[in-house]
Amino acid sequence: MRKWLRRLLSTLENPAGTASLRGQCWRVTGEALEHPAFFRNLPLLLPADAVLVLEGGRHPKELEGFLNEHQLTPALKLAAGTFWPRGRTYHVPATAAFLEELADRTEHCAELEVCEHLHAYRDGVVLLQWYDAFSDPAYVSKLVSQDRVERFCAVLGVAYAEDDCGGEGEQPSRSPEDGAR
Repeated sequence: MRKWLRRLLSTLENPAGTASLRGQCWRVTGEALEHPAFFRNLPLLLPADAVLVLEGGRHPKELEGFLNEHQLTPALKLAAGTFWPRGRTYHVPATAAFLEELADRTEHCAELEVCEHLHAYRDGVVLLQWYDAFSDPAYVSKLVSQDRVERFCAVLGVAYAEDDCGGEGEQPSRSPEDGAR
């Protein structure tokens, strides 16, 4: 492929000013995860003040209403998982109470009714990036401690390993556990 076409496609996939997971990370793999179990156990992985982002999906009316009701003002512009057509994106709290209710409300939903891509961030830093959500693999920032990743994976019966998530990137020195409730 010519250099100019490669540059154009790269710009469309990850335009300037968007955040994505970069540098060393944890790759979480295993059989396809059940989304209700994933949501119920996500507090093991993320700090309580993280923001969960659900991108795309063909939401049933009840789920769409629930997500609209809990929508937060986006604090971070994430690299989109789908360039066109652009799906609806919801930034919602990643609290244990919200995630439990989300799990209950999605219990009978197909994966594509929940979301196509899933992210989480805190303080402007991407902590979780999962394009093609509920399929392999999901990527977790190395700012999330190995202990948290290990507990999360053990409960869900999946594996994790170190990975390089897109090359070198600037990684803040502050742990997401700092100030977690």
